[in-house]
Amino acid sequence: MKSFLIYLALSTLLIICYCEKKYAGTEREAVFNASVVGSRFFVGRFAKSEGPSDDPTFRMQLQINDSFVRGSYRPLNSNVDVELIGAVNSLNELILIESGNGKATGTFKGKLVNGGNRLLRLSGVWTGVDAADPYYFLVDEVR
Repeated sequence: MKSFLIYLALSTLLIICYCEKKYAGTEREAVFNASVVGSRFFVGRFAKSEGPSDDPTFRMQLQINDSFVRGSYRPLNSNVDVELIGAVNSLNELILIESGNGKATGTFKGKLVNGGNRLLRLSGVWTGVDAADPYYFLVDEVR
């Protein structure tokens, strides 16, 4: 368990370094603001292609502190939470590493945007470690 926690910490650090290096030296407008910080609850769905998708297939809870993100998601047909850890940069680009049973099982890469009524929307691509193809995902904040 100790080595897994070290792996997650180092992975998160590498993600942050990558994001900072990628945008270093370029002018950018800081859009990440204090209103995003805190605990947020979402409902989401996966789709094999971009565009409208079916009914929600999972619930997600994220705790955002500064640029670090921690949380979990649970498929609606499951009783098991999948742990998430990641980072968000000043352009609201987010990466989350999911883990189960001490192993990394996939990644969420996406962007946080205002979805209306001061609620957030996160969309992007989920890639599983053993998945042949990536899935698009869309999650909307609920209160």
